[in-house]
Amino acid sequence: VEKIIFFIQFLLPIYIWLIEVIKINDFLINEYLNRLSLDEVIEYSNKQGITIGANEAKIIYEYVQRDWRTFMYGNPRKQLDEIKTKVSPVVYEKIETLYIKFKNKIN
Repeated sequence: VEKIIFFIQFLLPIYIWLIEVIKINDFLINEYLNRLSLDEVIEYSNKQGITIGANEAKIIYEYVQRDWRTFMYGNPRKQLDEIKTKVSPVVYEKIETLYIKFKNKIN
């Protein structure tokens, strides 16, 4: 009974708060991605020291738009393998490096 009371009084509010934070983060990310342009993808790539063309930018853009939740919360191995076949090796290496850096930051 004491464990149930502890859960209800302490852990449940924290759990509910975390769910709300995740919803807010998802909303903000989704809003940002809705405004993201191909030019911004190219500009970001340039800032990372990689020159990409419009075709590679479009590929990256489409995966980010469609699969961002998988990249953020899941296992994007399938998506990364698909991207690997569609972009140059140099661009793919940078994508994978940036993904690993990003995942390490949020974990």
